[in-house]
Amino acid sequence: MLTKRVIENSIEEINEKTDLNVSFGVEKIGNKPHCIQFRMKLNKKGLLLSPDAKGIGEKLKAFNFSDKEIRQYLANHHSQYLLANILVVEERLKKGESIENPKNYLRAAFTRDFRKKETEYEKIKVVEEQKKLEHSEKELKSELELAILK
Repeated sequence: MLTKRVIENSIEEINEKTDLNVSFGVEKIGNKPHCIQFRMKLNKKGLLLSPDAKGIGEKLKAFNFSDKEIRQYLANHHSQYLLANILVVEERLKKGESIENPKNYLRAAFTRDFRKKETEYEKIKVVEEQKKLEHSEKELKSELELAILK
């Protein structure tokens, strides 16, 4: 019962959704189960990625990164961080900037973070815009409430 409901279902899900291939065996002493042994190997199918990371993996493959390198970057960095730096490098290439080795340039982007930095002025502007929107929303709500009461 434990084997069917818990272990086999869990192993099936792990094998489907990760780049691991998990199997198990039950050791018995006589007819009674004594312990369960789990065996894990890297999946031979290649790199399996979550839906969020698939686009990043494909972009990194376009820059000739190996599956191992892609796994390492995905494990060590947030997907938004990776994607933003990839986009910076892609934009520079589209603009025609001379980049001798795009793969190494992208590695440097991950190390040094080439994303656009938001200045204090830009941060203040965003906050001011949010306050204006909140204020106008409050005015609209109060006008709507007055119209309903009349």
